[in-house]
Amino acid sequence: MIEEYMKKTIFTLALLISAITIFAKESSCAVGLQLGFSQNIYRCNQPGNDALGKTNLNGFKVGAVFEGTIVKGFGAYIALNYSYGGGSTKWAKLPNQESRYPQYRSRYDLHAIELACDWQYKFAIAQNTYIILYTGPSIQCNLSLHETEWEKTFEGETKGKTIQVIGDRNSEDLAHTYKRINACWGVGAGFQYDRYYIRGGYDFGLVNPYVIKNFNEISGNESLLTRGRQDQWAIKLGIYLWESDN
Repeated sequence: MIEEYMKKTIFTLALLISAITIFAKESSCAVGLQLGFSQNIYRCNQPGNDALGKTNLNGFKVGAVFEGTIVKGFGAYIALNYSYGGGSTKWAKLPNQESRYPQYRSRYDLHAIELACDWQYKFAIAQNTYIILYTGPSIQCNLSLHETEWEKTFEGETKGKTIQVIGDRNSEDLAHTYKRINACWGVGAGFQYDRYYIRGGYDFGLVNPYVIKNFNEISGNESLLTRGRQDQWAIKLGIYLWESDN
């Protein structure tokens, strides 16, 4: 299944680059690399939910970029990234538990690939110096999201089992099961000098990331639709290794 997603992503990337190259034949193209900090944020609308919706996954992304200028100042920017994010929930007791211990928390580790296509405009402020504004969609394929359980007692902390919580409808805890594919729309700004740039932006999730549509399926409590987003923000440093002026 993952291999099929990767094939489709690479095929889509090739089509996008080909199309932009054709439109940009009267201007310029560039190819480069980028590396930066990123944070994935799972949001959930249910008060009191102890799922991953309360945890920010801090990490990094690294990838290859292609840029094509269609007309002066206006063009497209495509990136194929690998990203990692990790984070832990806060220590908490079980509901209605009177004693302080034991306490529990979960550690999450996310691995993903991402295809982003931004429409951008570069404002020239000096020779080879630009301010960049951009917006556009991205598709994220979450390769894996592992949850590791931890328990704290008077004696110390104990590491429990690790389970995969991406894409498995038969997970032991459906409230902690998440979809593999996420779509976002991002906005951001950047600065470029010569071949070097820095870009920062925020991507708003467009897809409910939770496999289960109603927590009532597992809790038997009052019906409540499960809604949420998988957002992301990032700051990236990059360099263009090859540029072509037509």
